[in-house]
Amino acid sequence: MKKKTLDMQLHIKCRFHILNIHTCTIHACYGQHTCAEATVVVESDRAETVLMDTENASIRITGSDDDSTTEQVLFSGVIQTVELARQDRYSILSLKAVSHTWKMDIQKKSRSFQNVSMTYHDVAQIVAREYGAALIWNAQDRQLGHSLIQYKETDYQFMARLLSHLQEGITAGDFSAESCIHAGMRDGEDQGELLQQYEHTLKVFCREKEYSTLPAKFKGYRIAGTTFTKVGIVPVFMACRFM
Repeated sequence: MKKKTLDMQLHIKCRFHILNIHTCTIHACYGQHTCAEATVVVESDRAETVLMDTENASIRITGSDDDSTTEQVLFSGVIQTVELARQDRYSILSLKAVSHTWKMDIQKKSRSFQNVSMTYHDVAQIVAREYGAALIWNAQDRQLGHSLIQYKETDYQFMARLLSHLQEGITAGDFSAESCIHAGMRDGEDQGELLQQYEHTLKVFCREKEYSTLPAKFKGYRIAGTTFTKVGIVPVFMACRFM
């Protein structure tokens, strides 16, 4: 959502002393790790001293309105790749980062949960605690009723399969200051009428075959160009609420 982004003062907090932000993009998708990319200006000599010691270093992107001193966490994760393009005294630094849930998707494990009186929430809580992560439960819950086996899966894959039994998925808690996992779609904020607040592109779906003599059949709308949108928000379009 472009308007909201421009109204915010962005800050990137990491091992590098950042002088200016050129670009900053956050990619979030339900059920996937959230990724962030940024190009920033740094002092060349100062950046090179920490360049080789940035693997898996923490990074946080925050934003604040012009009339507010409160910062909102937009992304929290770890740095994966860094590129430095030196230009004399100053350099352009390119950063790529991923949400903390990435740590759950490295090592494959095999184990079983034999206590059938445990709930799905209980099992998810055990997995989350192994990473020091808070678990926000936004799903229905029930007892296992049978043994649950994790076989040659990463904890992230296992968590996704666990929640699929409840017709739910994982949302990376990239918008919180600490490591956090949302089981199910996080509670969204009501954003109001989408087309009245943000720049957008509205496309009408019509019959694709140009040679057809039949009148074009209206199918729906596609909304694009909303460049500041969090997973879980509740937009309103043409007076209808969407989850």
